[in-house]
Amino acid sequence: MTNTKLMATPKAGSRTAHPDLVIISVISILWVCMVFIANPIGNFPLNDDWVYAQAVKSVLENGYYHFPSTSSANVGPQIYWGAFFCLPFGFSFTALRISSLVAGLGGVVALYFLIKRFNKSSIIATIGAMSLAVNPFYFSLANSFMTDVPFVSMQIISIFFMARGLQCRNHRDILLGVAFSLVAVLIRQIAVISLLGLAIAYPVRFGITARNIIKAALPAIVGVLIHIGYQYWLVSSGRIPVLSGHSNVNQLISFSGRGWYIRQVGLTTIVYLGMFLLPLITLAVHAAIRRYTSRPLVRGDYFIMIGVVLVTLVTWWKGLLPPLLPNIVHEWGIGPITLRDTYKFGLNVPIVPSSISTGWAIIGFLSIVSASCVIFCLVLISRNAVHNLRDPKQRAESWPTWLLLVPAAAYFGVLMLITGSLPMMDRYLLPFLPLLLVLFARGIPEDIARFRFNIGLSALLISTFGYFSVTATHDYLEWNRLRWVATTNLMSQGQIGPNQIDGGYEFNGLLAYDANYVYREDKSWWWVTDDTYMIASGPLPGYDEITRYNFERWFLGNTSSVVVLKKVIK
Repeated sequence: MTNTKLMATPKAGSRTAHPDLVIISVISILWVCMVFIANPIGNFPLNDDWVYAQAVKSVLENGYYHFPSTSSANVGPQIYWGAFFCLPFGFSFTALRISSLVAGLGGVVALYFLIKRFNKSSIIATIGAMSLAVNPFYFSLANSFMTDVPFVSMQIISIFFMARGLQCRNHRDILLGVAFSLVAVLIRQIAVISLLGLAIAYPVRFGITARNIIKAALPAIVGVLIHIGYQYWLVSSGRIPVLSGHSNVNQLISFSGRGWYIRQVGLTTIVYLGMFLLPLITLAVHAAIRRYTSRPLVRGDYFIMIGVVLVTLVTWWKGLLPPLLPNIVHEWGIGPITLRDTYKFGLNVPIVPSSISTGWAIIGFLSIVSASCVIFCLVLISRNAVHNLRDPKQRAESWPTWLLLVPAAAYFGVLMLITGSLPMMDRYLLPFLPLLLVLFARGIPEDIARFRFNIGLSALLISTFGYFSVTATHDYLEWNRLRWVATTNLMSQGQIGPNQIDGGYEFNGLLAYDANYVYREDKSWWWVTDDTYMIASGPLPGYDEITRYNFERWFLGNTSSVVVLKKVIK
C-alpha cells in the first residue's frame, strides 16, 4: 500500500525560497545594518573624493564633467553613477556615498555568485562574500566616493561573466565580462589586469592555437588603447588641464632601484593579504592539508615549507605588522586625520588603550601566520596549474586558476614597480582580495562545512573585522562631521573665509584648491595661503584655542576633540 504522506506534493501556488536568494537577502540586511550604525549621512568630503565630487557637480550643473586636477582623470563612469544618485534631491556628498554603498553591496553579491560558480557550498560562498563585506578597507571606502570600491565591484562582475562564459562555453558572456572590464578601465586603468587573466585563461580553456591567442589578447590591447585614448580625449576636450603623468602606462615601469624598500613593501603586502584572508584561510589550509595527507611528500614540498618558514621569520624579525602602510587603517581606527598637527607633526594623535594595542599585536601575529599559509597555498596552486598544462584535458580544466592567478600576479608586479616612484598606500591592496578569495574558495571541498570548528573560527573572525570596520568607520565619519561643523561655525562669524583657514586637506581642497598654488614650508601643502585660523586635534605652539568640540570614539572607547585655533599675533 502506498504511503500517501511520503508521496505528498506541495500545494498549488506554494513556493520555496531559493537558498541563494535567502542568503543574499541576509547579507544585504547585514550590510544595511552596518551602514546604518556607521551613519554616512553628512555633506562633507572624505579623503580624495572631493576631487571626484567636483566632476559630478559639473555634470549636474553643465551637463558634462570637468576635473579640477589631473588626479581624477580615470573615473568617468563613476561620475555619472554618482550623478544619477544626486538626481532626486540634488548634489550632496551623502548621495555620492550612497552610490558607493550600493556599488559595494553589488560587489559583495557578485562575489557570492562568483564563488558559487567554482564551489557549490553556500557556506563557503557566504564566508567569502562576508570576508569582503567586513573588510575595513572595503567597508570604509564604500562609505566615501573614492574609486576603490566601484572599481573592485566592477572587477568582480566582469570576472563573474568571464568565468560563466568560459565555464559554459558561451562567448556572449565572455564579451559581457570584457565590456564590464573596459568600463572598469575608465574608472581605474589597472582594471586591464582582469583582461590579462582572460588572455591566458581563454587559450588554456579552448586550446592553445594562434587564433585563440589572438582572440584572447585583443581585449587587453583594446583596454590599454582605450585608457590612453581616453586620457588624450580628456585633455583635448578641456576636461583636464594637462595629461596626467601618473595615469600613463609608461609610469608603471619607472623603477627607482630602492631594492630593500621594495622587498620590504612586498613582505608587508603579503602580511596585509594574510590579514585580509584570515576568515577563509583556515578552511583553505585545512583543505590543503587534507590533500597532502592523501599522498607522500616529495622533495619540492620540503623546499616550499622551508621557504614559508623563512618568510615568516624574516617578516616577524622586521616587525612588518599591520597596520603599517599609510592612508586607511591605523592603530587608532580608520581614515587619515588630515590636519596639520597630526598629519605633519604627529601631535595630538588619538590615545590607543593598551587593550587595543594588544589586540593589534594578536591580529599582527595571526596575519603573519596567515600570510605564510597564503604563500604555501599559492605555491601549490601555481605548481599544479603549470603541471596541468602538460595534459590537454587537465589543462582545459585549469582555466579558473589562470583567470584569477594571472591578474593577482600582474597587479603584485605593478605595485612593486611603482613602489620606487610613488608612495605605497594600504588601500592599493584591495583589488587582491576578491581574486584570492575566489582562488582559495575554489580549492576548498564542499564537505569542509562539516568541520564546525573551522566554520566557527571563520565566523568569529568575520565578526571581529565587522566590529572594527563599523565602529572605526563611524568614528572617522563623526570626526569629519564635527570638523565641518567647526569650520562652518567659524566662517559664520564675521568675515572669515576659507582662504584664512587651514582646515585640513579635504576642507582646503574643496574650498580653496588652486592649480597654481606654490607650496611654502611654513604652511600645510593643501593649498593654504593664510593660516590665521587652524583646525586641529589639540593645542599647537603659536596658536590659542578658541573653541573645542568633543566626540566619543566607539572603537577606542575614549574622547577625542576637534579644536579651533587662532594664530598668536606677536
